[in-house]
Amino acid sequence: MKKIVMALTLATLGGAANAAPLNLDFSKGYVAAMGSYQRLDKVRFGDVDSFGAHFAYGLPVTEVLNLEATSFVTYQPRSVDNKADLSYGLGLDLLVMQRNPDFGTFLLAGAGAIREDISRVESTAPYVNIGAGVIGRIPMVEKLSYRAELRGVADFNKDGAPGRNKDVFIEPRINVGLQYGFGFGTAVPADSDGDGVLDPTDLCPN
Repeated sequence: MKKIVMALTLATLGGAANAAPLNLDFSKGYVAAMGSYQRLDKVRFGDVDSFGAHFAYGLPVTEVLNLEATSFVTYQPRSVDNKADLSYGLGLDLLVMQRNPDFGTFLLAGAGAIREDISRVESTAPYVNIGAGVIGRIPMVEKLSYRAELRGVADFNKDGAPGRNKDVFIEPRINVGLQYGFGFGTAVPADSDGDGVLDPTDLCPN
C-alpha cells in the first residue's frame, strides 16, 4: 500500500508543473460517486471491515489544483450482536492534479466534520485526510471517467470507541467509482517534435 502511494506521489509531483492539458473546460465542475471500503481500528467495537459511499462536487481552480466539497457515509457491522454502527460526514479537499489527455493522477489533503453513532453513543468530531488517486476516461463515453483513490483518515473523537481510552483513530479508506464532468472542451493537439507547430499542420511532425 505504501509503495502505491509513493508511486502516485512521485508521478504527480514530477508531472504537475509541466502536465499536458486534460480535455476539460476548467470553468466547469464535476461530480463523483464512489463506493468505499474502510479498515477500522481494532479498538472499535465493530468488525474491522466497513463499507459505505463517498460523494464529491469539484471545481478546477487552475490546471493543477481542484477544490472538492465531499460527503460520505460508512456502515460498520458488529457481528458480535448482529447490529451496526454508522458514521457520516462533510469535508473540503484540495487536489493537486497531474493532467493528461486521457487520465491523471492526484494527491489530496483536506478536513471536515464527522458524526458517529458508536454503540449508541452519538458524537461529532473533526477529521483530516490525505491520499492519492487516479482518474481516467472511459472509452466512447464522453463525459464519464473512472476514479479510484486511497485515503488515510484521522478521526479525532474521544467517543470513537466509548470506554476504550482512545481519542485518535487513523484508518485507511479506498474509494472506487465514477466521475461526471459538466464541461468538456477540445483536446490540444500534440507537438511531437517541439518546434512550435502542432502536428495537424506540421509538414514534418517527427
